[in-house]
Amino acid sequence: MAIREEELDLPVDEGEMAVFLYEPEDAGPLPSIIMVHDAVGLTVEAREQARWLAGHGYTVAALDVFHRAGRLLTLPALGGGPDATPRIRAGMTNDGHCADITRLAAFLRERPASDGRVGLTGFCLGGRISFLGATLGGVVDATVAFYPTRLLESDPAIPGSPWPVHGAGNVTNPLLMFFPALDGFNPYSNVEAIKAAFPDTADHVRAVWVEDADHAFAQPESGAYHPERAAGAWEEALAFFDRHLRQV
Repeated sequence: MAIREEELDLPVDEGEMAVFLYEPEDAGPLPSIIMVHDAVGLTVEAREQARWLAGHGYTVAALDVFHRAGRLLTLPALGGGPDATPRIRAGMTNDGHCADITRLAAFLRERPASDGRVGLTGFCLGGRISFLGATLGGVVDATVAFYPTRLLESDPAIPGSPWPVHGAGNVTNPLLMFFPALDGFNPYSNVEAIKAAFPDTADHVRAVWVEDADHAFAQPESGAYHPERAAGAWEEALAFFDRHLRQV
């Protein structure tokens, strides 16, 4: 399937945010998926994963989370030293991420090539941003969060601020989360606390415990990549998006 790529700078509340759009050529109106990179940045490998996802019949928008610090900065490009992480995260807040997702989702819905449905997915830091996006009510229609981090902590930039899970009651659309069993960021007790934040009646929310897998298991460029577990998770994620984003 031929995939068309477009790079643009989307005006947002705090400047401009680089976005890479991938979509099948010569396709009719399609649902869209926002894909949020991990803590390394919007690397070439992350963009290739967005292209792969588009091959399943979606418009995929890969955004640059670190746009406040500079355009298309990544940890490898900054040398990966101890000063790289604070530099790349300059100006970053949970509220800012929510504003970015809200703006991008509205932009995608308004495109002529859109059928009006928008999903959201992300990894690690991007998983947390995806969870935050799910708490925004109807901003997106369905969310898949891969190993989201810091759901049980305040915004690193704002000590004492609400935790992401404090917004669990605002999750009104389907949410699927993957938690690898070997992930030190989310031990089993954390996953149970995250699940407990949702009402017992929240049958639109599902947390999947992935055995024998570690953090970043679903990203091919990672040393923790687990092809078998990644294939199983993506099979479930794609079925989830097909179910909730395809027009009936």
